[in-house]
Amino acid sequence: MNALFIGGDAFVEEMMADLRKSFLDGAAKHGIDVKDIGDGLIISYDDFERATAKVKHEAKPCMIVCCSWTNEEQVMHLVRGVGSVPLIVVGFDGPADLISISGVMATSSNLARMRINFVPVVGSMSDERFWRRLDASVKAANCVMDLQGARIGLIGHSCPGMVSMLCDESELQRLGPQVMHIGLAEVMHLAKKQMDDPNITKKIEEDINGIPTLTCKGYPGLPLAVSVYYAIRGLVDDMNLKAVAPRCWPDMPEVLGTSPCYALSRLEDEGIITTCEADILSATTQLALRSLSGTATFVGDTAGFDLQKNLLHLWHTGAAATCLAGTPPVVQKTCLDIPGVTVTSTLKEGKLTLAKLTRPLNGEFSFFIGRGEGVSGPKGEGNNAYIRTEAPIERVIDTLIKNAVEHHIALTYAEVDLELKFLTEFLGIKAVTVDDER
Repeated sequence: MNALFIGGDAFVEEMMADLRKSFLDGAAKHGIDVKDIGDGLIISYDDFERATAKVKHEAKPCMIVCCSWTNEEQVMHLVRGVGSVPLIVVGFDGPADLISISGVMATSSNLARMRINFVPVVGSMSDERFWRRLDASVKAANCVMDLQGARIGLIGHSCPGMVSMLCDESELQRLGPQVMHIGLAEVMHLAKKQMDDPNITKKIEEDINGIPTLTCKGYPGLPLAVSVYYAIRGLVDDMNLKAVAPRCWPDMPEVLGTSPCYALSRLEDEGIITTCEADILSATTQLALRSLSGTATFVGDTAGFDLQKNLLHLWHTGAAATCLAGTPPVVQKTCLDIPGVTVTSTLKEGKLTLAKLTRPLNGEFSFFIGRGEGVSGPKGEGNNAYIRTEAPIERVIDTLIKNAVEHHIALTYAEVDLELKFLTEFLGIKAVTVDDER
């Protein structure tokens, strides 16, 4: 990550240089890639002019490392000149002769009044918590960049009655993602038409023969389900989509004759974010989770909870990535008497993060963030995830309801709650955690 080391001409330059070196050495030791694009201390007016030009040219996240207090006007001009790149303001507990923390406080007070979002990271370089926070802030800054212009393919519109899936796309674009509208009829027509293409039908047959556990061979909806995968995969490649959110019912099962669950599971395994029921808010949540964790994501309905076992139960029809399965995934007919094919599994055990970007309430987005651990549980139709929440489950449910969080919750098998909190600071939106409700 790019960094500028700023200081004031009233302070001992050798001490500031030593602080800079200690920081760079510590970052390298902790696996945090920091690039000093200022090539040394930024002190004079000319230094700040050159630094501003470099940050603006690279258009990447940047750390402003306060080696001392410095001329606040120059810092304000620097920040205003570099545009909207994510900024991290770094400061230290000492030495007292450099008053680094005063530099952070002055800079932060000015940035806040300039309405510029940033993340402050202050502490002692001998404290591992300082480096953990720095690492999390860097990942969150990179996540902001990943969200910028990330294309979500919205296939069709919201499912009947699902008002909670609707979102003003112009509002969502403030956070970065771009919604690309795709006709549902176009996808269904392509999936049907491909069944007359010998090259596609050969691939479909090979794919079906390669499925390890299959209970619906001979079911007419199975070849169509695989064809839906190729139809959506083609659109993903042609339109450079990072995520897809189809209107998965009632049209596809009733008109085409199959659901998209198999296709969504396979795409998620391939690194493409997939979500059900045209839920672009969940898709955005998942984009952030995958950026931060590097692993697959899952979205489920809040199916139930168990006070005695402190468990949250998430469920959906069967579109989870097979890499998340804790039980052998089974390709089978869709449950609930819906025509189609799903990939059924109980999700695996392990530490995880729960998250959900909500619709704006009173003009403000919010982002629910929670921690838990996946545990084993009863097998059933579709995908089932059983999560022992870190906070008492009754408080988790209370927090979700009081903060108007919709019923779809996303998860990823990584502990990225701190990164998500920093992400909300960069985006200027409210973080909702159970701790806030105490």
